[in-house]
Amino acid sequence: MTNARQLAQHLAAQLSVSEKIGLLSTTQKAVPRLGLREFHIGGEAAHGIVDRETYHTTSFPIPLTLSQTFDPALLKRVGTVVSAEARALYNTTGRKSRLMPWAPTVDLERDPRWGRNEEGYGEDPFLTGAVAGGYIDGLQGDAKTLRVAAAPKHFFANNTEAKRGSESNSVTPRMKHEYYLKVFKFAFRDHYAQSMMTGYNGVNGIPMMQSPELAHTVKGQWGMDGTIVTDGSALTLNIEDYKYFGDYPHAVADALHKGMDCFVDDPGKVEEAAKQALIRGLITEAELTTAITNTLTVRARLGQLDESTDPYAGLGNADIGTQAADDLVQEVTAAGTVLLKNETATLPLTDADRVLLTGPAADRFVRDWYATLPMNRETLRDGLQKRLGARVTYVDSNDHATLAVQAEVPATATPDLTQLTYEIERWQGDLVFLRDTDSGRYLQFDKAGQLCLHKTEVYDWVVREAFVLTADGALYAVDHDFRASDRNAMEAGGRGPRVGTVSITENGAERVAAAAGDCTKIVIAGGNHPLVIARETEDRTDLELPAAQRALFDRVAELGKPVVGVLITGYPFVVDTLPAQALLEVGYAGQSLGAALAKVLVGDVAPTGKLSQTWYNHTWQMPSMREYDIEKTRRTYQFAAPATVQYPFGFGLTYGEVALQNASVDQQGQHLTIDLVLENREDHPVTETPQVYLVATALQDLPNRQQLIAFEKTTVAAHSTQLVTLTADLADYRWYDAKAQGFYFPRGTYQLAVGFASGQPQQTLPVTIDGAAPATYDLDAFPLRAGAFDDATGAELTSAGGQYEVVSLSKEGSLTYRHLTAENGDLVVTVLASGRGQLTLTRGDGQHETQAFDAATCEQPLVFALGGMTDQILQVTTNAAVSVLTLTAAPAGSK
Repeated sequence: MTNARQLAQHLAAQLSVSEKIGLLSTTQKAVPRLGLREFHIGGEAAHGIVDRETYHTTSFPIPLTLSQTFDPALLKRVGTVVSAEARALYNTTGRKSRLMPWAPTVDLERDPRWGRNEEGYGEDPFLTGAVAGGYIDGLQGDAKTLRVAAAPKHFFANNTEAKRGSESNSVTPRMKHEYYLKVFKFAFRDHYAQSMMTGYNGVNGIPMMQSPELAHTVKGQWGMDGTIVTDGSALTLNIEDYKYFGDYPHAVADALHKGMDCFVDDPGKVEEAAKQALIRGLITEAELTTAITNTLTVRARLGQLDESTDPYAGLGNADIGTQAADDLVQEVTAAGTVLLKNETATLPLTDADRVLLTGPAADRFVRDWYATLPMNRETLRDGLQKRLGARVTYVDSNDHATLAVQAEVPATATPDLTQLTYEIERWQGDLVFLRDTDSGRYLQFDKAGQLCLHKTEVYDWVVREAFVLTADGALYAVDHDFRASDRNAMEAGGRGPRVGTVSITENGAERVAAAAGDCTKIVIAGGNHPLVIARETEDRTDLELPAAQRALFDRVAELGKPVVGVLITGYPFVVDTLPAQALLEVGYAGQSLGAALAKVLVGDVAPTGKLSQTWYNHTWQMPSMREYDIEKTRRTYQFAAPATVQYPFGFGLTYGEVALQNASVDQQGQHLTIDLVLENREDHPVTETPQVYLVATALQDLPNRQQLIAFEKTTVAAHSTQLVTLTADLADYRWYDAKAQGFYFPRGTYQLAVGFASGQPQQTLPVTIDGAAPATYDLDAFPLRAGAFDDATGAELTSAGGQYEVVSLSKEGSLTYRHLTAENGDLVVTVLASGRGQLTLTRGDGQHETQAFDAATCEQPLVFALGGMTDQILQVTTNAAVSVLTLTAAPAGSK
């Protein structure tokens, strides 16, 4: 691809300053004199190429389901379909956009309450890197000319929706290097992703669009050779919400200094800011040239700078929404459907079964915000009725009600809203939708403050179909509060005005119970609605199923018939006490969902998905969403307490069993080759996913840990065995020493656990790892950055005094450092403080000393006569808020 960069450099050299500035935003201006077209960078392609208003395209299920396939090769096929449709739209809509979509989302899902959980690929760096990597490979293609340029997002540690554009997340160096950065490294090192989008959030005090990690890590250490873009309107948020800079020229200049190439914002705002930054001397033309050359290089690889040959010119409307693509959607849906429970072979349904189908998701096709306009919207009801005919009966489980409108609230006269019967869709707490049973249209309190019937689908950024319904029937509009641009859309304002009174006319659960007479099995479809229970701008507050769904399961369980739960969802739920004999989980928004699920339920195909996230039980103590240390909070399968887990990462049953007959490993240094022999004694082929975990125990100063290092989805023929060979490089699973700023294996006991889920080994294998004892840090030789602590309370990593990753300690906060050595007699702690206070240093042998600090605008060195130590523990405590920058040693008498 060197030729592409040379072509971009040649073009950039011919551009005027004004023309270069015109290429700094995602609205890339044309340069007719040089034959450069107008081009729009961006668009969405999370699970299909997205056009929300006009063009229908193939819609795969949400990325969470894609990740549950555990099948990178299958995801490459998905990416190939999506990129072909992107090229087809590019060719048929003016050749101005769709070739640089922002996908995939590879933010690691450390907490299942994250509002955008549906968009991600799970909680594990290796799985996400491999499966999302397959999607990247399909998007970009194997030819010299890229099909599209993938942009993994949102760099990095972007898992909190509340105040996402105005606050910073504290991420320790260990967590940063061992967890959050790793998945992006895989995207560039192994899959050559051509672009990347940064998050709205800050990390350790700096907004990601201005993070030093862009130039130092992404482009420096990893050699990313493409273009980096901000998230949408991040420049505006930088000024208005985050308030990191006071004006746009400084914000743009700092971002360019740090490695940003392109701004997703109003082009006039971006261009004027860049122009002023040049005039003020905040940036140079050379920096402009570097940024736009990176973008032009990617455009050259897409074939835009030399259109004499275009291998994709023949793609057009006939290549969008093909039958082959729909077949692939159904294949992916089954491959990503997870069978969580199947007591007494409740599934698959038999030819003798008479099925009652119910539940709030049984006859609804819902789309997440990053979904396409699908080629069809087939529901589970549609699919089962086509497959089972008269053997399935559908019963609506929602309560039915009438509405009395408040006298002072305007309402449409036609139809008369008070004469209608409504289904009450209860998706979250007291948040409801009211749907007219005749027309299927939803009640809305529109922007003008009028009640009316709106569309048959709830789908908008502002969900005005949502109401608050109290236990006594009072109905309130939702107060959509947008005083800040990243404010939570559904919960920030709380209740709006009272609009009416709802009277229940028929109980939905009782309706279901009354209809269950001669059925042999009951299928309940539940889950979440992607625009209310959790979404972009809004995290979940718990993991519970909506109360109405739980009540439906409880009522149906009283009937004594086998119950199959089908959770169509983008999030894990707590289901350890859910009364169901079988339980399936799959994501929404994939076209032909009904056909695909019907095939799974009747056994035409087997569910072969594996959980890409841990499903916790009721004992899990939910830590703060702002706490990003997964080790300290025992989150994800790597550190979770087994007693808190209902269904572990990697878990998933299927129809039939495969046994692990034998396992062996050949180790050459850090490279492992693992041979597994799988045996299928069933009368039909069975697909399983053997998984290999590196398990570390008895580590000094560190907790036990397991890490997925290899897996391969495998189909074993009936009554046969199959050899599966896996490989792994142990270098990718090392720990990070924050003091030495390098990777290592700690001394401990290591083995390989082989099985079909995390924490459930079928066999263990020895592995030789020469771990090292914790290295002592010589404070005489180099100052120690305060952020390299081993433990802390009341501490947040931030940036201050021009230094990245200093520690902000709250009152009574503490920092603990292990394995420190200093021959010099004094220890010097450098701090920044806005008020008076005292800092106390305590050594592991009990020696301690306290020094005072004052309010000052400059750094203050505090000197303690506590040196002369070897391999000691040192604790720093404070009685007032203070920022700690560095620790070092100095000759005695430095005061």
